[in-house]
Amino acid sequence: MLKNKKQLLKFALIILAIIAVISISTLYIVSKEFRDFIDKYILAKEIVQENAVTIAFEGSGNNYVYAFDSHIVILSGNTLNMYNSSGKQTQSLEMTISKPIFVSDGKYLVVAENGGKKLYLVSGNNILWEKEVEGSISKVNVNKNGYVSVVLAGTSYKVTITTYNGEGKELFSTYLGTTYSVDIDLSDDNKYLAIAEVNSAGTTIKSGIKIVSLEKTEFIFDKQDMNNELITNVNYQDNLVLMNENGVSCIKNEEKQEIIQFGEDDIFADINLNNHILKVSKKHLNSFNAETTVEIINTQTKGASIYTIEGVPKSVYTYENIIAINMGTEIHFIGTNGWLIKKYVSSQEIKDIVLGSNIAGIVGKNKVEIIGL
Repeated sequence: MLKNKKQLLKFALIILAIIAVISISTLYIVSKEFRDFIDKYILAKEIVQENAVTIAFEGSGNNYVYAFDSHIVILSGNTLNMYNSSGKQTQSLEMTISKPIFVSDGKYLVVAENGGKKLYLVSGNNILWEKEVEGSISKVNVNKNGYVSVVLAGTSYKVTITTYNGEGKELFSTYLGTTYSVDIDLSDDNKYLAIAEVNSAGTTIKSGIKIVSLEKTEFIFDKQDMNNELITNVNYQDNLVLMNENGVSCIKNEEKQEIIQFGEDDIFADINLNNHILKVSKKHLNSFNAETTVEIINTQTKGASIYTIEGVPKSVYTYENIIAINMGTEIHFIGTNGWLIKKYVSSQEIKDIVLGSNIAGIVGKNKVEIIGL
């Protein structure tokens, strides 16, 4: 009999524990006030400036800061210094770069000379390959497999776009004779290169999209004058996603399909997330107060997650599945599920942020503060 009572008590305690977990989880999801309390006091998601790991800049020259994968990198005086989330320097790489273009995807980082000829592909703590190209570099792109495309000016064509595989072997070059490239993106399966282009030769500016097959080395999609919309960004997700001044759309089955339209209350938008797009809207509650809604839309399911903040953000940054909302003296790092990852609180105005896969850097005048995500 005593054994049965113990088993019943144990069973009852398990049921109560399950009910408690479900109740707390539900309350965490539906109540912003409860969620903020748990995030701050139980999960310790809030980091104040005084407790952040800091890297001080050395010397008085220019320091260019970037983040990729789990690294913070600082380029200064033709040396790329790499740091981990603890602020420990892990590598120092020599490269002939004075004014860099940085771009990354996953574990790959490209460093190129803006307006110059030098180009480096970095992964881990090593330079995988380097190139000296013909023409001057204006834009670069890399995918998660290390394939790199480079937009070049100053060649015999108005624009030349050259693509390399992960070992640095040139695959092909494509040419734009009458247009300029405003953005490019390589698909993660290494099959396609998308080019957003602008033709300003006529009385009106026209925008178009070209898609190149890397396997066939030929255009498989070429559409000009996209409803008089100026395309500003392209990003391969499930399909090719396009952002223009009026909204976001995608190319599916060789047809343009609208995803969202921008309204007068929308202040920021971004498509450079993994299978998500971002729209940030402000709402004036009264003459003195405003509220910001961060809407994160899944481009596959069309479902949306919402994160709300009091006030109006100064800037917004994205990388893979992370969104950083700069509120001036606070940064809210949130995931594409709409949940807070970390909150950073500063005693002074925040000017610049760099984001990697699981690391962020708060860039100041003489230092970088590191936040692990």
